[in-house]
Amino acid sequence: MQMTVTVKPTGRMIGAEVRCGDVRSLSDDASRAVYRALLDHLVILIRGQSLTDPELIAFGRRFGELDFAPLARTGKEKARPHPEIIVVSNVLENGVPIGVLRDAEVVWHSDNSYRETPLSYSGLYALEIPPSGGETGYVNMYHALETLPRELRARIEGRTLKHDLTYNSAGDLRATVGNLRLGTVSNFATTQPLAWAVFRSSTQPAGAITTAGGVGANDTTVQKIIAAGTINNVET
Repeated sequence: MQMTVTVKPTGRMIGAEVRCGDVRSLSDDASRAVYRALLDHLVILIRGQSLTDPELIAFGRRFGELDFAPLARTGKEKARPHPEIIVVSNVLENGVPIGVLRDAEVVWHSDNSYRETPLSYSGLYALEIPPSGGETGYVNMYHALETLPRELRARIEGRTLKHDLTYNSAGDLRATVGNLRLGTVSNFATTQPLAWAVFRSSTQPAGAITTAGGVGANDTTVQKIIAAGTINNVET
């Protein structure tokens, strides 16, 4: 039986709920419809799934090659059984975090923006959530750019932001990679942070987006860029 994919927009500047049944049984046409919803609404919510780790990985591969996020660890968390999946949790087992980021309040960020080829998307699969609070916030950076005051846009046009990989978005030092321990001042130059244009083109939905965050940015300017967008929480 062919599953119909329905999309229910939030009515805000970002986000939609996608109803597509069990994602393990998606046809190629249904997968394309889900992907189209992602392009159109930037953040999508799919409820009522029960997936094993391999099934979650298989679903992710419907939308492209998966990344192993080799630097998304601090060395203090439990080992990952599947390199494609990063556990984000505030749970401790015998005093050891089972995932990254602990119970820190994560600052606004774009996943893996410090890499030469940044990620196109990230997927969050919720296993345990509180009855209220703890929502993840998203910002529509297309809208931020489109509504940016002309004077501010002219002032930052052509500027770059330095995206550094020394710390993660919770402020923790990243783990050792080979013989290099990322995060020490002495090897800062060796880590070679990337400089991205504040305004850069997207390879997915047509248009340009703003890039906010990273080391070396003018905090006041970055905050103005973020404030220019419409920030919404997508409830789970």
